[in-house]
Amino acid sequence: MLFIDKYIEKESLNLYYKYKDQKKIYLDLKYWILLRDENKLSDDLNRKLTTKLNELLATDKCIFPISENTFIEIMKQGDQNRRNQMLCVVDRFSKGLGITNEEDRVKKEFRYWLQSKQNIPISKPVSQLIFGNNCLITGYPGYSVMAKNLSEDLQSDFYNFVSSLSLHTICANPPSPFEPFKGKDDVIALNKGKDG
Repeated sequence: MLFIDKYIEKESLNLYYKYKDQKKIYLDLKYWILLRDENKLSDDLNRKLTTKLNELLATDKCIFPISENTFIEIMKQGDQNRRNQMLCVVDRFSKGLGITNEEDRVKKEFRYWLQSKQNIPISKPVSQLIFGNNCLITGYPGYSVMAKNLSEDLQSDFYNFVSSLSLHTICANPPSPFEPFKGKDDVIALNKGKDG
């Protein structure tokens, strides 16, 4: 297991206990766009929805973690200013809480299921191990490579530092590990030289 995986798992428990009394609400891209553009909304139902989400956030009853997939969809937005505005909204509503990547979750869920079927005692429920810091989760591949030659103490300090940053800060300040997606250009490049 890579050190970054151990770090995320340890921090996942801390985050679980920090936010365990708050309901987790998962929003897809459409709702993040509504929250970003709430001052421009003309539809009464959408205005009521964004007002309610803001009220829930203000009362600390709910938190709005994002997933890796949602982050990727946000990064596909072509307009950098609007993308940065959305990242600010995500930072505010998620409080830095993210859902670990899909591959990691599936492994944990499968291990949990297998242990339950074999009557092996389960030390920690999956629900306690699926959260992490947004910046660390979204930058996982790059950060694990950047820190791999550091001692475990320095890796821990590096991941602590990354976890203290906001998504907006990381993505708005060059050199950003996240370049905007080019959509169609990426698909063309992937298929270049391949015959039907």
